[in-house]
Amino acid sequence: MLRYFIFSGFFLFSLFLNAQEKSLLWKVSGNGLEQESYLFGTIHLLPKGDYLWTDTMDAALKASDLLVMEIDLSELSLKDKLAMAQDVIIPDGKTLEDLMGPESYEAWVRLMVDSLDLRERKVRKRYQRIQPFYLQGLILNDYLGRVKMYEKELEKIARRKKIPVTGLESIEFQMSLVKGLSMEDQLDMLSDITSIQEYFTMLDLYKKQDLNALEEFSVLSMTEANDGLFMMDFVEKRNRDWVPKIEELIRKQSCFIAVGALHLPGEVGVIQLLREQGYQVEPVLTQD
Repeated sequence: MLRYFIFSGFFLFSLFLNAQEKSLLWKVSGNGLEQESYLFGTIHLLPKGDYLWTDTMDAALKASDLLVMEIDLSELSLKDKLAMAQDVIIPDGKTLEDLMGPESYEAWVRLMVDSLDLRERKVRKRYQRIQPFYLQGLILNDYLGRVKMYEKELEKIARRKKIPVTGLESIEFQMSLVKGLSMEDQLDMLSDITSIQEYFTMLDLYKKQDLNALEEFSVLSMTEANDGLFMMDFVEKRNRDWVPKIEELIRKQSCFIAVGALHLPGEVGVIQLLREQGYQVEPVLTQD
């Protein structure tokens, strides 16, 4: 389940692509557009040494009039940040041990310490009040060490180049999706240690810019975990909501649209949905 948090851009992949279409960067043109725009697939969190950003990607962003992300982090107010911090906390003053029960909690602590080599004090103190869904990302961050986030890096470039930034949805909407998950489902996600192993498999495919293989692996993982409904709510429905907004934006100016790589490929991926609206969406070779 960690793949949703990381690859769908949650602070969160299905027309199969041709084998040669290996790129994270896609050009959008045609259908009456006066200028080209770009789609870029991100990964929310990755080791600093694995950060992938080529000259071609950089040129595409710097040539754009607007940076579009899932949410505009620069527009978050103090009230938004306080609300986010509150929503991340387990409600009613409870702890992770309260939710799991003493026996299951102790087994989980041992799993974190023995399998991920995390310090026991950190596991017991730092993680005790965080909701399981959000805790997945925190654990991965601690496990990876020095990390980068595309959202922050792209925002830095846009700020230096004085490129405006906007978002496709609000932070309140993203938080509401998590609120729709039961605590039992969140705990199931948290206890699945294979998510860490899946992350590294998907990270390798991401660095190869192989969306086809990335989707195939994701679909297989979802089938084994019975996550179909989760996929529809967190990816497919949002893709359909985004496309009209993307169309409105790209008709006005050249946009660099950066969303989680999970959202790009597939029959209900942003690439295919834009193609169905009459746009040409083509991979841009970025091996430079």
